[in-house]
Amino acid sequence: MTRSESSSPAIGYRRSRTARRLRRTAIISIALGCLLAATTATVLALGAGSATAQAVGAEEPVVACKIRVPPHALTARGLATPWVLSGDHGGDCAETSKGQAAFVDATILDPATSKLLIYRPLVITEGTTPAVEPVPPKLPVGAVVEISVGFNGDELTVTAKVGARDAARNIATDLVTFTTPRCEG
Repeated sequence: MTRSESSSPAIGYRRSRTARRLRRTAIISIALGCLLAATTATVLALGAGSATAQAVGAEEPVVACKIRVPPHALTARGLATPWVLSGDHGGDCAETSKGQAAFVDATILDPATSKLLIYRPLVITEGTTPAVEPVPPKLPVGAVVEISVGFNGDELTVTAKVGARDAARNIATDLVTFTTPRCEG
């Protein structure tokens, strides 16, 4: 056999070697494409590709407010007196701002009938007055009043009117006493 006749196995060998290289290249290309797609998806999911992404290291300011407890907060007259929201640490807070709003809920238990009444005392921004004076709730004899305070911001400090330290201690004690969950049985 001449060399030209025996060259066909060499061509077959070359083809299979080329085919293996192409297959290997295709597998590597597919793997790199999948890796690129996964990386792109992760970056977009984290928000780095969006127009609203924040700068690295940028921090949002802390929303810190104070709410002043009215005198005799656990009485009908006290519940009808507005709670006053103001800024803390030199900032401003407004009840009309979604991220700074505070709310107060009073749950009133009538021990004679075991019925509950929910009353929501008014919260106003410091320096404003209510458009309409709140109507005091009718408290049954021996009523137990629980007050809950909530806030949409980061920090809310509950305070009492300046100069009324003894009243503030009593109110704080009453608030703690009446808002502490109790389990019987």
